[in-house]
Amino acid sequence: MDKVVTIIVTYNAMNWIERCLTALLESSYPSVVVVVDNQSQDDTVPFIRRTFPQVELIVADRNLGFGQGNNIGIRYALGKQADYFFLLNQDAYIESQTIPALINRFKTAKGYGILSPVHRNGSSTGFDDHFYGYLLNSEYQEEDLALLEKGIPVDKLIGSPFVNAACWMVSARCIEEVGGFDPIFFHYGEDDNYGQRVLYKNLRIGIYLGSFVIHDKSRDPVDAKLPLGKRINREWVQFLVYACDVKRGNYVLFMAKRFVSHSGKFALCTGKLDLYGARMNLALAFRICTSFLSVASSRKVARASVKYAHLGISDNLRPGTH
Repeated sequence: MDKVVTIIVTYNAMNWIERCLTALLESSYPSVVVVVDNQSQDDTVPFIRRTFPQVELIVADRNLGFGQGNNIGIRYALGKQADYFFLLNQDAYIESQTIPALINRFKTAKGYGILSPVHRNGSSTGFDDHFYGYLLNSEYQEEDLALLEKGIPVDKLIGSPFVNAACWMVSARCIEEVGGFDPIFFHYGEDDNYGQRVLYKNLRIGIYLGSFVIHDKSRDPVDAKLPLGKRINREWVQFLVYACDVKRGNYVLFMAKRFVSHSGKFALCTGKLDLYGARMNLALAFRICTSFLSVASSRKVARASVKYAHLGISDNLRPGTH
């Protein structure tokens, strides 16, 4: 039997973690479960220790972000000789057949690095936010969508340029060739960047329409005037996702244009006494100015043939094989 290691990164997860772990441990396909906690401020850590002693719990000494938390879990899974790495959000609940369904599809479909089930919303009444858009950009057919919206599975694997990392089954080959998450991303954008690198390495991303996961995530307010810090971070992630995309061409010109644009908007907002806009554009212009080397490094690693990139495996060998 192929070995699956499930990796869950938690932060203040008490609203979801019991249901998440219970569903996972009731899966028809057993997996080793590792939880990497990013210094939760609630009862997440003692609750897991008390209620789920069979789960391997790693408590980080600080909040490392989603990507780096997963990298710790991936290194743990490599040490366990995992054949598949099942990345699952703390607010996602699988079905009993989700894991074996994805593994079976990996065995029959060649060239895939990542497979995902269909993402349902928290009440399981429709698709999760954004997932419908991923389907529309995929190799879908209209009749598939009509059935999936009703919660009826379709025994079909379709290719997609991207699906978010709430529930990813990743092959060992993909981890070896693509590596872990790029540390330039702290929270959000890591999965976009990883998907870009997967495609660059000539691997595919797929959605198996015959299995489901419930993604019971909380939502940010849809408000143009988000708190300044959140707005800056959101804009910055969008910038990094584009700038670090190794498939794109002249990133230096792109960064220069964005710097000039935000500098001009800063001056304009200052003249209008728009302090919110002025501070936001100044912060983004400053970040662009100081991030050139880190973006260049990110792109260099993505283009190189580096085994287990970003995972700190200096001997380029899978742990436990030597």
